[in-house]
Amino acid sequence: FFSTDNNFNFTKSNLSQSYIHIINNPYNVYQTIKNKNNDDQEISRNIFLNLDKKSLSEKIGRTNFSISKKGWHTHSQSWLDANVINSLRGKTVSVKELFENTYETLSSIIMHLIQSGVNIDLNYESIENFIKDHPTPKYNKPDDLSQKEIKFIDKYINEIVSSYDII
Repeated sequence: FFSTDNNFNFTKSNLSQSYIHIINNPYNVYQTIKNKNNDDQEISRNIFLNLDKKSLSEKIGRTNFSISKKGWHTHSQSWLDANVINSLRGKTVSVKELFENTYETLSSIIMHLIQSGVNIDLNYESIENFIKDHPTPKYNKPDDLSQKEIKFIDKYINEIVSSYDII
């Protein structure tokens, strides 16, 4: 969820009926970033956690924009905030949950949308057919992170990880 000091928000409750927040295992996210950056831990940590707190500068037409970047932990905490969940009618689903309990998770997402006022039917047969036609991959944890990397990352993610089944 995005909000500025001047109360410019990403969205408002009257613009959406609900949202689904999909949260991934932070170690998998970090590992993916690390793989894309030639296994450079310093660069990967900075991208994952935004340790240098630099904004992204972009020019569109004649207008310069400074886009605030946040780390995985700040991004996740913002969407998991009780006020954001309640006011925007949110539901958080972990990738692990989606991969390991696909049928139940998809059913609960549809139920959430129905409870939020979306006019759709909960058709269990359609869910079963969808899963049969689009099988989920096996859920994998990263296996080549060092204990030093895990310990460093844990300082930032422990609160979120302890509250959600994402690892």
